Amino acid sequence: MSKSQRQLLIVAAILAGIQFVILPLMDYQNQQHDELTLLEQRLSRSEQLLQNQEELKELSAAVQANEEKILAAIPMATDKTMMRIELQGEVQSIARKYSVNVDEFNWMTDSQSVSATVDLQRAKIRLEGPVSQLAQTHLEMTQELPSIRFVDASLTSANNRRNKLTGDPQMRLELILEIATRSAVGGEQ
Repeated sequence: MSKSQRQLLIVAAILAGIQFVILPLMDYQNQQHDELTLLEQRLSRSEQLLQNQEELKELSAAVQANEEKILAAIPMATDKTMMRIELQGEVQSIARKYSVNVDEFNWMTDSQSVSATVDLQRAKIRLEGPVSQLAQTHLEMTQELPSIRFVDASLTSANNRRNKLTGDPQMRLELILEIATRSAVGGEQ
C-alpha cells in the first residue's frame, strides 16, 4: 500500500469518525441541552406558582364566589317544558300589562350546554303595539327576567295600523332571545 493510499485511508477514517461518532454525539448533546432548557423553564414556572400560591388561592376563591353569584341569578330548570311555559307566561303577562300583543313566541333550538350546569335556549318573540308601550315592555322584560339576553331586535311598522284608543301607529318588535337555565347537578333542587 502506497503512502498516498494510506493517507487517504486515514482521512477517510477521520471523516467516518466525524460522521458516525462526533456528529451524533453533538446531536445528542443539543437534544439534552434543549430538554434541560425546557425543564428549567418548567421549574421556573413551578417556583413562580409556589411563590404566588396564596394570591392564586385568593383569586380562585374570588372567581368561585363570582361564579356562585352569577349562577344564583340563573333560574333552575328541572323540567324544560315547564320552564318554557312559565317564561312564555311571564312574557305575555308583561306584554298584557302594557297592552302589547304577543303575535309570536317560538323556541328556535333545543337547549345547548355551555357548561356542566348551564344551558342556553333561543326564542323568537314578535310583539305588536305602540312604540312607547313596546319600549316599556322591553324595559320591564330586561329588569324582570335577568336570565334573558337580547341577541337581536328589529322594529318595523305594522302595515300603517293605528291604536284604536290613542291613534298611535302600531309597530312590530321582533326579539331574538337567549335564555340561560341551570340544571340540577349533584342533588341540587
